Amino acid sequence: MPSSASKLIPALTRQYRAILWIWLVLIALSLLSLQLLPQKVMTESTGARQSEAFQVMETLRTEFGLQMGNTLALLLEGKPPPPAVLKALSSQNPQIKALLPVPELQKPDQRLYLLELQPSFQFVEGPEWIKKLRQSLKQLGKQHHFQASLTGNLAFYADIMQESESYFSLSEFFALSAAFGILFLSFGGLLASFLPILMGLSSLIVFQGFLKISSLETTSLSATLNSLLGLALAVDYSLFWISRFREERPKQAGLEQALVSTTQTAGKTILVSALIVFSSIGVLLIPDISGMRIMALNLCGVIFFSMLHAFLFLPALVRILAPALDWPQSLTRWLKNWDRTAAWQAYARHITAYPKRYFALSLGLILLLCLPVLNMKLWDPVQTLASAQAESVQAYEKLAKQGLGGKMVPLYVLIQAPAPTQIKSPAGLAYLDQFSRYLKAQPQVEGVLGLMSWHPDFKKADYLSFYQNLELLEKFSAPWLPTFFPQTHWVNAQGTTHLLTVFPKDIMNIESVHQISDAIRAYAQKHPEYQVRTGGVMERARDFSQEMYRHTGLMIALVLGAIFIILFGYMKAVLLPIKAGLMNFVPILGAFGILTAIYQYGWFSTYLHTPVNGAVSSMIPMTLFCILFGLSMDYEVLILSRISEAYAEGLEVREAIVKGMAHSGSVISSAALIFLALFLPAALSHSPAIRELGIGIVAALLLDATVLRLLWVPSFMMLMGKWNWWKPGR
Repeated sequence: MPSSASKLIPALTRQYRAILWIWLVLIALSLLSLQLLPQKVMTESTGARQSEAFQVMETLRTEFGLQMGNTLALLLEGKPPPPAVLKALSSQNPQIKALLPVPELQKPDQRLYLLELQPSFQFVEGPEWIKKLRQSLKQLGKQHHFQASLTGNLAFYADIMQESESYFSLSEFFALSAAFGILFLSFGGLLASFLPILMGLSSLIVFQGFLKISSLETTSLSATLNSLLGLALAVDYSLFWISRFREERPKQAGLEQALVSTTQTAGKTILVSALIVFSSIGVLLIPDISGMRIMALNLCGVIFFSMLHAFLFLPALVRILAPALDWPQSLTRWLKNWDRTAAWQAYARHITAYPKRYFALSLGLILLLCLPVLNMKLWDPVQTLASAQAESVQAYEKLAKQGLGGKMVPLYVLIQAPAPTQIKSPAGLAYLDQFSRYLKAQPQVEGVLGLMSWHPDFKKADYLSFYQNLELLEKFSAPWLPTFFPQTHWVNAQGTTHLLTVFPKDIMNIESVHQISDAIRAYAQKHPEYQVRTGGVMERARDFSQEMYRHTGLMIALVLGAIFIILFGYMKAVLLPIKAGLMNFVPILGAFGILTAIYQYGWFSTYLHTPVNGAVSSMIPMTLFCILFGLSMDYEVLILSRISEAYAEGLEVREAIVKGMAHSGSVISSAALIFLALFLPAALSHSPAIRELGIGIVAALLLDATVLRLLWVPSFMMLMGKWNWWKPGR
């Protein structure tokens, strides 16, 4: 290491008491902030500000007093409640502006109401209020013999949040228990096995405390990934450090020298690995999507505290607890007698004896798994982010069977008349009539609600007559007009812009929804005299997807460039960083292929209980790429550092590979098993979004730790020979 670092590490090792006090103070302050400070409200994702859908969202908020994502519906089944019950529900919940019955579903045993919320109601306030509203409806239902269900975009989001919370309350316990078992089998000592778990929990507590007192925002997805990635990295970094310490201690004259040597070797590997993860996560700041940027900043914080614990606090703890690290000694001695190093050495010799065979085998396996990626499709799910058992989804399914699913997540179309024409003028109404009939004729449209399409029996002449009479009433400025005629809410105060609501037949079929949007834009191009803009939750999701992948080339180039610079500075070689960067695509593409096979083609869906969506969720590939590119580099940096150390000692290429794998194989296997233990519960989650992400991560980790690290890396390095460490001028 550089001379400055060589002086710093011994100095830090001697100041272990001060470092431990700093650690304890950080934990105490974090616990206090978590206990005393109010819970942070999750932030609603925004961005793609140049898009048409964003402009529609802003216009709805500023000119119509509407929050676009706040769609909420109440489905009542059983005995119809007395009118006083619904009136009381509205009065007890000031968030409700109006409770509007849906004429298409007013049966004796089933009634549907749309809840129009106050303009000031914020989307992120929904989960807490929905929970209270459901409790109130449950009590009213028992009293008046009816069942109530909430659905719509706001209810979908509330159920997603609830499932995320329940997932972590149970899965973290089982994941950490499994990780402890793996560490115990690896180390044999109870304390050595517990320290990585302690570092993982501590890093999460400190980060959550930092999150509470800082201005850093968070989202539901970032909260999920914070816990998953934070535990995984902190435990893995601690595993690397303790494994190297147990190896260094017999070689060194004393405890302090062993600590210094461990931090100079394993600590350097941890720092390099953390820098690479920083680089891969950091590119998520590029797309203009607040949710992605918040997630990137959150994860960078998690990485920093995980690295800090393994590099600074863990050595200080080991300085005090080293005598008890291998307790109980009998089990530790028994595990040491099982010479795993010799087994890995024999395995590495076999692979390096037939490098062409194993390189071809690993390449063929990866290409086979990557084949489905060639036809991978992406989609932007809304209600499917909540599980099929969620109340909101079950209520939606009931409505969808009756052709009312589109009312939950409609498209909003703003039509602006050319100046100085008013939208309710005869010319404006004629345009709206023609446009409404055009939309109703589209096979993907269930219904249209607007100035010329709100009464099932009205024709054009009836609407024109109605608005002539309404115009006369408006001249008297009657305050009761909006109550009797809600059509007045569909035009802005200037009278120039009309809000038209379009209900798709099937919001599960994203392509059909996009076809409606495309049909609207095609009509607007043929009739350019009126400005037509399309928005809604589905269109915003489409915006986010396009914005996310608009910078794909730049993001990949930046990640590869950063990794090359970091690894070149670490290994002082040109080809190894290039090989490492390109090889990291392999498990990621393989994971994409597995996700495509499961979610697009329905392979193994019966056994995995996964939906067949006909596509992969649009947020998954980019999120997986950035997370996995950094995670898989943990293995890459560890194995390459050990092989490079052996080569630097003067060993031949084959012997360097054998020695490097012999000393890193057991650690990589344990790290992979721990990663799987921590991420496997996500792959089994009831939340579809978490499950899809978890399956992708687990698939990539399995490929990375088996096919790539055990077959491809050693065979490919053997084929490259001394060119692995080539650099200009050498």
